[in-house]
Amino acid sequence: MGTDALPRPSFGLALVLIAPLVIAAAPAPKAKSSAVAAGAACMAGDPNLAIEGCTALIEAGGSSIAEQTAIYVNRGTAFARVGMFRLAMADLDRAVTLSPGVEMPYLARGTAAAQAGRFDQAVNDLTQAIAIKPDLAAAFRTRGRVYSKKGDYARAASDYTVAIALEPHSAVGYNGRAWARHLAGQDKLGLPDANKAVDLAPGDGEALETRAEIHEKLGNRAEAEADYRAALKTDPKMQSALDGLKRLEQLPPAADPPVAPIAETSPVVGPANSTAVAPPADVAKPASESNAAPPPTAEASPPAAAVDAKADAAAPAAAPALVIVQPVAAPAVVDAPSPPAAADTSNPSAVAADIAALTPSDTGAAPPSIAETSGPDAEPLPPETAKPKAKRKAGGTAKSSAKTSKKSSGKSR
Repeated sequence: MGTDALPRPSFGLALVLIAPLVIAAAPAPKAKSSAVAAGAACMAGDPNLAIEGCTALIEAGGSSIAEQTAIYVNRGTAFARVGMFRLAMADLDRAVTLSPGVEMPYLARGTAAAQAGRFDQAVNDLTQAIAIKPDLAAAFRTRGRVYSKKGDYARAASDYTVAIALEPHSAVGYNGRAWARHLAGQDKLGLPDANKAVDLAPGDGEALETRAEIHEKLGNRAEAEADYRAALKTDPKMQSALDGLKRLEQLPPAADPPVAPIAETSPVVGPANSTAVAPPADVAKPASESNAAPPPTAEASPPAAAVDAKADAAAPAAAPALVIVQPVAAPAVVDAPSPPAAADTSNPSAVAADIAALTPSDTGAAPPSIAETSGPDAEPLPPETAKPKAKRKAGGTAKSSAKTSKKSSGKSR
């Protein structure tokens, strides 16, 4: 809960015990009426009336030990509520002395000690009350609140858990455990308890303020503001709720959720895109593909520049998403001499000229001499390129080879 103030002690726990006793102890009708009035005042919710009524009963005297114990408990509790802790502790000490084996004086004195900030004394008195009456839910709740004030949130939650088990329909236990978990930084665990407390007591301002602070810590701004305003309806002067609203007003406006980007509709060129456009069929494919045709022969291969020009012309001009696969450049065509035409064996002069035109590497023979290569179809060599006369013997070999060829040609015919 937003404030650290402990819950007001319930006068009913003690006053329900003394009301019939006071009436029974009255000796006469007039005294009975005055005693009833004093007893009613001693049990009043107004602490000032309670102090007046209890004081009248003490001064009247004639009460039993049990009655005196209850009267001192009630007046001591009333003194604590108005902040008169010295008088409160005096009355409560007297009640403990009168009935050391009764749990109620310890519960009242422990509560007053907690309100006065005497937490160690409060824990001792409340523990003694629990020892006398183990099912006293009010003692567990009050001690849980004291542990929260001491910063021992684990023990506080444990005491509230016992109190909830003893009185499952009390919103105080759920509200106290929710607050202890909030102080321990366990707001997600505390929120269900806060919701339960509000469900059990929808008009309880402290339960609403507790849940508001938990929502604020969790970042639930709208829920926190709603609970703070609901708590202020029960008590317009609740400072913790006013402070909570002020904190929320100082927060920056909530940012709009991020907008998801719109998916691109145009295909992205790449190997992972299944919608990529395939290249035209007339564009050359790389030679590494398994179904590629064997490279053309040297005589039939077009120049590399012609292949590139054909590929460029085949590519569509307005297709930015098309991937043009450039063909592997064909090897440069080397101009090789055309193979010699088949010899015309019907003309011996033509056969001799063809044989004379062969290079030495084709025939394996020595180059012909000037005399043997001269003729009507041969071009004369310049004088400076004439071969030495020593080479003419080799030329003779060529001439005899030509004659031999003529004879063999005649045989083939």
